[in-house]
Amino acid sequence: MERIELNGYYSRASRGITLVDLLVAVSIMSIALIVFLSAALTARGVIDKSQSLSVASQSASSQAAVSLGNVATLATGSTSTSVPGIPQGQITTTVSAYGGSAYLKRADVSVSWGAASDKSAYSAGALSLSTLISTPNHISGLYNTGVDNSGALLTQGTADPHYTIVSGPVTGTLYVPVPNPVWTARTSNSQWISPSAVQSASLPAGAYQYRTTFTVMGPPSGASITVSCSADDSISDVRLNGTSVATNVGAYSTWPSFNITTGFTTGSNTLDFYVSNAGSNSSGLQLQLTGTP
Repeated sequence: MERIELNGYYSRASRGITLVDLLVAVSIMSIALIVFLSAALTARGVIDKSQSLSVASQSASSQAAVSLGNVATLATGSTSTSVPGIPQGQITTTVSAYGGSAYLKRADVSVSWGAASDKSAYSAGALSLSTLISTPNHISGLYNTGVDNSGALLTQGTADPHYTIVSGPVTGTLYVPVPNPVWTARTSNSQWISPSAVQSASLPAGAYQYRTTFTVMGPPSGASITVSCSADDSISDVRLNGTSVATNVGAYSTWPSFNITTGFTTGSNTLDFYVSNAGSNSSGLQLQLTGTP
């Protein structure tokens, strides 16, 4: 530093820029540059605002999950819907079967959206996710009378693989007979079964205990079965796991329905129908069972 005399006083004059001055200047220029670039990039829709982006993705994902609905009735294939509140938002959901069960499916969801109109909330973007959808509890292995494992009607004269007689004047295998003309007609997915492979008018009198089993997967809460039935002569008692749930229903020329809503257990369940035969004549049973869920 050199000394300069001004009116008898001395003052200092800088001969150059100090390091501190340089750092301050660089910092100011850097901040200005960052602000400029940020504004420019945001205006062009390049910088994503994380909060807005999160809202966009959460909204889209939530709507996709809600739109999937009940897995048991969820059809396979692809659908596309818009995302409310998200500019140019689009959800494409592709559902496919998984594991061979109607209660387990795979959903592949892709979500895309455009930038906000003012180019400042968030930029265009996309996300994708895959998930398995399952029903936490459901009834499986429940069959109508006179059908095979796929639910198709069996050929008359063949044995029913899902029902058996465990007690009564005759026990053992049940068959699909040629029906008695006075019986209620078979439906498109159920038909009569009987202790006899041919229509017989001489089956012993007594109570025949028809049994079938099914499985409740998961907790039994909310499980129910709707039963439509016809019997010759009638159904004196219906028991789920040994507990009576209905009495005196059905006749050979009627088709009443009733619901079973209690008595289910997780795992294997036993359903018994006690069919009364008043005299030495024909006897049989036709059931259509619908389990929920």
